[in-house]
Amino acid sequence: MFRLVSLLLFSFQVCAQGNTPPDGEHWVASQHNFTQTWARLQQAATQRGMSIHGPLRYDQHSRGQLRPTATLALSNHGLDTRLLACSQNLATTLPVRIAVWQAATGRVYLGYPDIHDLLQKHQAGKCALSLGQALSRNLEAVIQFAAH
Repeated sequence: MFRLVSLLLFSFQVCAQGNTPPDGEHWVASQHNFTQTWARLQQAATQRGMSIHGPLRYDQHSRGQLRPTATLALSNHGLDTRLLACSQNLATTLPVRIAVWQAATGRVYLGYPDIHDLLQKHQAGKCALSLGQALSRNLEAVIQFAAH
C-alpha cells in the first residue's frame, strides 16, 4: 500500500512538472534545494551502511553551462556481490548510480534506476529476486530521506 501511494505521489509530482522519466527509471522531486538534497543523499547512504563512490559534480566543470547536476554511485557490497553471483553481467550497472539535478523550473530531482527492470534486462532470474527487492528497499529509503 505504501509503495502504491508513493508511486502515485511520485507520478503526480513528475507529471505536474511536465517531466516524464524514461522506462526503467524513477524520478522523485525533492522538497529541498540542490545543496541540501545532495548532502541528505550522502548522509542517508552512509547511515544505511552503503559505500559512496566517485561523486561527480558535472556543473562544477561546465563553465556555467549547467544548472546543479551531480551523480554518485552507491554500493552495498554484500547485496551487490550476491547479485553478481546470480548474473555477472550486472557488473555493467552496479554500483547503482543516483543523479541529482536542478531543473529549469528550479525544482530539484533525484533519479535512479528501477532495480527490477535492471534484473530483467540482465536476465538475473529467480536467484536475484529477493536480493533485488532488498536493494530496491535500501535505495527507496535513501531517496525518500534525501527528498523529504
